[in-house]
Amino acid sequence: MLLGKRKFTAVDIGSHSIKVARMRQKGKKLEIIDTGIAELPNETVIEGKIQDPSIVAAELENIFEKMKYHPSRIVTTVSTNNLLVRNLELPLMSEDELAESIKWEADDQLPFPVNLASMDYLILEKDESTMKILLVAVKEDIIENFLQPFNNIGIKPDVVNVQPMALLSLLEYQGELDEPVAVVDVGASRTQVTIGSKTNINLSRTISTGGNDFTNSIIEGM
Repeated sequence: MLLGKRKFTAVDIGSHSIKVARMRQKGKKLEIIDTGIAELPNETVIEGKIQDPSIVAAELENIFEKMKYHPSRIVTTVSTNNLLVRNLELPLMSEDELAESIKWEADDQLPFPVNLASMDYLILEKDESTMKILLVAVKEDIIENFLQPFNNIGIKPDVVNVQPMALLSLLEYQGELDEPVAVVDVGASRTQVTIGSKTNINLSRTISTGGNDFTNSIIEGM
């Protein structure tokens, strides 16, 4: 989140639509100035990957034109379909040793080669012999894929976050994360379940059931 910046724009590219919220920081609170939404043609985004960046870019431009402004600070997230969040426990070691060990551990955890991944990690706890690590990884081509529509319209996002961390960070900023919480984000094609606290993401999983499945069930029932 662009804390310290008085105004910024959050963009969420989903499988059904693009959502935009223009935000303003007001003291310790966030205020929504304006919002915009545009539905995407079917199969524009499949399994968390944008199939046609030009369509998404055009819809983004349409939203900004309707909102009558051109954003200068953008915050966006990578689809959870392509995200891996894991808790690791490793022997106590130096920061330099940890960076190398993370690569070996990630190689066992990731469903794709580690050299194709963009990774980050956070040290959660340390004791005399072990350390607990939060590992976040996504394929580099997925990040490039999500940035392509912005590149097409000459915008460079200031922050590219992962959805579970973004949601928990938002709750923490608003003072709503004093205790562990469960965040359930029901999208059109997937549901993201995140359980976490100020210091840890205990669980982050994507369930292959979303709003489209509920709609189809209702249609079949009627």
